[in-house]
Amino acid sequence: MQIKPNSMEMENTINQRIAAIITELGMNPKTFAESLNKTPTAIYTILKGSNKPGYDILEAILLVYPEISPTYLMRGEGEIMKVEVEKASIGNSFGSQVVEKILEEFQALKSQLSIKDRQIDGLQRTSESLQRTIDVLLTSRQPADKTSFRNPVLGTGSTKPAYQGWVD
Repeated sequence: MQIKPNSMEMENTINQRIAAIITELGMNPKTFAESLNKTPTAIYTILKGSNKPGYDILEAILLVYPEISPTYLMRGEGEIMKVEVEKASIGNSFGSQVVEKILEEFQALKSQLSIKDRQIDGLQRTSESLQRTIDVLLTSRQPADKTSFRNPVLGTGSTKPAYQGWVD
């Protein structure tokens, strides 16, 4: 059972304001009661208007949901949730710390990436140099026929047959 206050009418009773808070939080009375460690019956009787909430329920609402405006809850003035400026100032130091930590980690990763880029460039140059050496060696070793090849080190020819694989 979800009691919703009439949106055209100002929530002027505390019972209506609690119903509006439950709706704003996207909850139902049972889960709201459980979140406050209260019985669902206690919340249902408040929502029906049979009882007004006691201090323990009001205190539990404000402790469990610090984003709820105490002024709204007690007097029906202002917004249900605390004003954004208040939210920002509450979370400002934590938010700043989180952003600062993320920026530090970003800078560390950026530095590591730069080092890795330089390593990759060096390895690419080495690879290209090795490939050129291999190409030179292969072109100087190409046999004129299958029975001889040029020795790239000595610059002399050989009459040994080219490797033909294993012989049984």
